[in-house]
Amino acid sequence: MFDSLRLRWIVLPATLVCAVLAAGTRSASAQDVSLSGFDVPPGETVTVTFQVEVDNPLGICAGAVSNQATVSGDNFASVNSDDPDTGAVDDPTTTPLDVADLSVTKDDGLTSVVPGDSVIYTIVAANAGPADVVGAALTDVFPGTLACTYTSVAAGGATGNTAAGAGNLNETLSLPAGSSVTYTVTCTIDPGATGTLSNTANITPPAGVNDCNTANNSATDNDTVLTPQADLSITKTDGVTSAVPGEMLTYMITATNNGGLSSVPDALISDTFPAELSNCGWTAVFAGGAAGTAAGSGDLSETVSLPPGGSVTYTVTCDIDPAATGTLSNTATVSSATVAESNPGDESATDGDTVLEPSADLTITKDDDVDPPPAGTNLTYTIEVENLGPSTATNVVVTDNLPAEVTLVATSGCAEDPNGVPTCSLGDLAVGAMASYTIEVSVDPATPDGF
Repeated sequence: MFDSLRLRWIVLPATLVCAVLAAGTRSASAQDVSLSGFDVPPGETVTVTFQVEVDNPLGICAGAVSNQATVSGDNFASVNSDDPDTGAVDDPTTTPLDVADLSVTKDDGLTSVVPGDSVIYTIVAANAGPADVVGAALTDVFPGTLACTYTSVAAGGATGNTAAGAGNLNETLSLPAGSSVTYTVTCTIDPGATGTLSNTANITPPAGVNDCNTANNSATDNDTVLTPQADLSITKTDGVTSAVPGEMLTYMITATNNGGLSSVPDALISDTFPAELSNCGWTAVFAGGAAGTAAGSGDLSETVSLPPGGSVTYTVTCDIDPAATGTLSNTATVSSATVAESNPGDESATDGDTVLEPSADLTITKDDDVDPPPAGTNLTYTIEVENLGPSTATNVVVTDNLPAEVTLVATSGCAEDPNGVPTCSLGDLAVGAMASYTIEVSVDPATPDGF
């Protein structure tokens, strides 16, 4: 008889946790199970039964666990357990495990991207084994700022993947050990998107499959900064090469986001009209989803939302100062504080070819104080000049060729000509203004009354 027989499992693998011991035996301590204090008579057998639970997740990627028991006593040498299923002696018992290592990776290969452009993600779902997996769930819910389509290619015997599709990924895959599925996902970015793109793909094993490494079951690409760019441009014209001071002038100003890239939420259209223009009023017509203020007056300083392909056209009417001279020159600009310009050079437009050509409609009247004038007396003429516009009349000079029957005596309100022909310089005459002066003459005594 062996006295004081002791039986223990030596150092259970970290992947095994003792769950239930056979009836009448001792409890487990940490990762060791020890049974002691009993005798085994010659020819007798003691069977020790215990149950262990395999960790899930396993924590290590092993295809099997090995374990060995040792029997020791007071009157015999220690004996290691032997696996009867192998031809070896004193070898541990090896139990195969149904274990797989599912993984997913995701990357767009970029650190910045332009809203309105596209981004391409590469997503790879794989199984490093050692066990095959049937029913692995691959999911990816793309953010609302992305509109996505995808294609996929299986390798290593993988099946279940959708060859081509659109929208979110929601795949159920069969992944033999060593197989993979590669998805190429092309997404168009909302032109108005801001901030940073962040997106996560996940792979989950089906029930009953032990994934030995869950740290690689999720992959996030979140380093893609959105850097808006747009091609803003502006045009301006009044459609004429000359204008009359005092009349009205109309400008057409069009600001456009030429499309293909980002939305511009803060396009600033500016135009400070020259001093020669007054009473400027404007209306706006929006196209292509653009939005802003529909009408206003004074200088332009308007913030407009311009999506790709959007535009705003301003019709501006101004009164030209009747006294203005020279050439009208005026510049309009478009800019953004938040969106980079992709095609510099056309964000400013000048109309500088409008020559001012004054035009005035002058009327003149002349009246005498006696009618008919008696011979040998003095006669006074009153002359009035009025400017009916539209421009200021500059350097107005009135010349009066007196008849032979009278002789110049004096003028009032202007200088007389040294040769006896009175001329009057009235200077500038504004629109609606009237100037008058008098000429005193003597009537020749030999002139018949009422000449």
